Amino acid sequence: MKFYISVTLTIFIFIFYCVACNSVDQSSPKIKNGRVYGEIPHFKHQWYHYYARGLSFAEGHFFSDACSDLQTAIHKRTKDQRNARTYGFHYMDYFPHRELGIIYYRQKKIKLAINQLKLSLSSEKSARAEFYLDLARKDLIQSDKLDHHPPNIVITSPKHTDFRNTPDLTIQGYVTDDTFVKKIDIEKRPVRMDLSQKKKTFTMNFSLKPGQNEILIQAEDISGKISHVSLNITLDRIPPLIAVDQLFEKEALNKIVISANIFDSNGLERFVIDEYAQNANGLQQIKISKTLPLKPNQKQIHIQVYDKAGNCTQAFIPIKDHTKAIFSNQLLAGDFMTDDSRKSILLSQQSTDNIGNRDSIFPVINLRFPREKKVTFLDFMYLEGSVQDNDEVSHLSVNGKNLLPFAGKKIFFNHIIPLKKGKNVINLSAMDPSGNSTGRTLKVTRQVPGVEQHEARLKIAIANFERDISATILSKCKNFENLLYIEMKKKQRFTLIHPEKLNVKKRRINDQEKEKIDEKSALLTAKTLHADYVMFGKITENQDNMTIYIRLVDTELPDTIEDIAVGVYTENVDRDQLFVLAQGLNFKLADELPLLKGLITRIMGDEILVDIGRKDNIKKGMKLIIYHIEKIKDPKTDIVIWEKFSNNGQARIESPQEAFSMAKLMKNKGLSDQKTQQQIITK
Repeated sequence: MKFYISVTLTIFIFIFYCVACNSVDQSSPKIKNGRVYGEIPHFKHQWYHYYARGLSFAEGHFFSDACSDLQTAIHKRTKDQRNARTYGFHYMDYFPHRELGIIYYRQKKIKLAINQLKLSLSSEKSARAEFYLDLARKDLIQSDKLDHHPPNIVITSPKHTDFRNTPDLTIQGYVTDDTFVKKIDIEKRPVRMDLSQKKKTFTMNFSLKPGQNEILIQAEDISGKISHVSLNITLDRIPPLIAVDQLFEKEALNKIVISANIFDSNGLERFVIDEYAQNANGLQQIKISKTLPLKPNQKQIHIQVYDKAGNCTQAFIPIKDHTKAIFSNQLLAGDFMTDDSRKSILLSQQSTDNIGNRDSIFPVINLRFPREKKVTFLDFMYLEGSVQDNDEVSHLSVNGKNLLPFAGKKIFFNHIIPLKKGKNVINLSAMDPSGNSTGRTLKVTRQVPGVEQHEARLKIAIANFERDISATILSKCKNFENLLYIEMKKKQRFTLIHPEKLNVKKRRINDQEKEKIDEKSALLTAKTLHADYVMFGKITENQDNMTIYIRLVDTELPDTIEDIAVGVYTENVDRDQLFVLAQGLNFKLADELPLLKGLITRIMGDEILVDIGRKDNIKKGMKLIIYHIEKIKDPKTDIVIWEKFSNNGQARIESPQEAFSMAKLMKNKGLSDQKTQQQIITK
C-alpha cells in the first residue's frame, strides 16, 4: 500500500512540476513597441523550442532571456547544424552558438563572443558567423592595441619579374599579419577570403598584354592597415632581327667572313654563329664582323640570336662553292626561296637592263612558317622567314607595323601574331629604298577547342529559393533567382537553366505552414534537361539583415556526392545590395568549382591519375573532360607549327589528394597507357 502511495505521489509531483514549468514558460513573453517576443505556441521544452524562443527574445533585444534559452538549447543539442531534424519531417537551421556569440558581441563581451562564434564555425560554416567573428576580432584588436604592423606580402612565383615571352602568368604567394589578414587584391581582382586569417596563401592566373605590365598586389589587415607590392613584367614575344650584309669565303685560308647586324628593342642576351658564342650584355644592337673557320664540306652558316625574354631568331645561310663572293652587293636567293620567287627576280633583273640605272628589282619575301596553315587551335601564329633585296631592304611590316630599325640586304625575322577567334588576315609588306614593294597575305582561322567553349561547362538548373521572411517587413528580395541567373550568365563560368524552365512545384510538409521545394522532383526534371547540378537556395530576411545560402546537388549521385554550398550575409538590407550579393555568390561558386587544366599521369583500367588535387580546390564528384592536342614542332626551332585536337571522354573525381587525384572514367573513347600525357579540364 505504501508503495502505491509513493508512486502516486511521485507522479503527482512530476505532473505538478511540468505544469509549473509550462506555466512559467508560457508567461515569459515580452512586449515591446506593441509587439510580442518570446511567445512559442505549444512549448514542450524541446531544444528547438528553446532555440526558437531565444531567437525571438534576441530580435526584441531581450538579451538576458535570449542567452538563457540559447544556453539551454545548447545543453540539449550541442552542435550548430543546417537542416537539423526536429520531429517527423520537420527540419530547421540550428545555430545556437552563433546567435549566442552575436548577443555577446552586442553586449560588448568580446572574448565570449569570439569563443562562441568559433565554436559555431567549427561545426557548420555560415556567412553570418564569419561576419560577426571578424567584427569581434577587430574590436578586440583595437581595444587592446594589438595591431602594430601592416600585412607582409611575399611573392613565391614568378621568381624573375623582368621579361617573359609567354602571356600566361601564374602569381603565387602568401600574406601574413601580426593580427589577421582581411583582404587581398591582385590587380583589383579579389582573392577569396570568407574569414580573416593569420596567413593566407594565394594563386591567381593572368594573361599579360604585350609590352610592360605592372601588377599591383594589395593586402589589408582587419584593422585597416594596408601594404602593397608591384610586379613589373614585360611581355616580349618579338624575337630579334638578323640583317646579313656580307658573306665572303677566304679560299686560301679555308675561312668564312660574315658581316651582320642584330637587333632587339628590349635587349639582346647572346648570339651564336656555328660553334662561336658571345654574350650581348643587354645591348639593343650589335654590329658583327667575324672570321670563322670553314669546315670541310660545310654547306651553311647557322646564326642564332637570343633576346632577354628568351626569344630566338635563326638564320641558315647556304655556302655556294662556285663563287668566292657569296653574299656581297648582290641578291642571294637563299634556302627559303621558292621557284616563283626566283622567276620574279629574273624578270626584275631583265627589266633593270631595259631602263638603265633605275632599280626596279622588288624585294623577295620567303616564309618558312607557316606552310599553308589555314586553321589553328592556337591563339597566335608564328611567322619565320627572310626578306632580301639586290640593294637593301628598308622597310618590313606586319599588319602595318614596321619591324626594321635599320636597313639590310637580307633580313631574317621571327614574329608572333595574336589571333582572334574566327578569321584572321595577316599582311606582310617589304620595300627597298627605290620604293619597290612586295606584299604577302595570309589567311588563318582560329578555332576554339570544344572543351574550352562555354557550352562544355557545367550545366546548373536554378530552382526557386525558399524564403524565410520576417512578418514585420516587406521583402526586398523578390526575383533574386533571376538576378543571380543574369549575373552568372554574364561571367560564363557555367551554363544555366532558368527557374522558369525547371518549373518545379512547391509542396507542404505535413502540417507545416511554409512551403518547400520538392527536391526529388527538381532533380528528376533537371536530369531530363541534362543538368549536372540543381541549385537550391534559402533566403532569410529580417528587419536589419539578410542571409542567402545556396547549395548545388548532383543530379546523377545526389545521395553520395557532397553538396557544394556557399552563402552571403549583409546588414545593408537594400535593393541595390542584392546585386552585390549575387556577385558574391557567383564568385564563391566559381571558386568552389574552379576551371582548371591538368594532365593524366597514369591510366589503370577505368581509373586515371591526374596532377590536380585539393591544393587546387578539387573535390570529390567533380567532372573532368579528357582531350588531347597533338602539337607538331619544327625540329630545328622547336616551334609548334601544327596541332590536332581530339576529345577522349569524361571522368569523375573519386579520391582527391593534396597534389593529385584519382578519377573514374565515365565516357571513354579508348584511352591507353601510351596516352598518359593527355590533358584534362574541369567541366
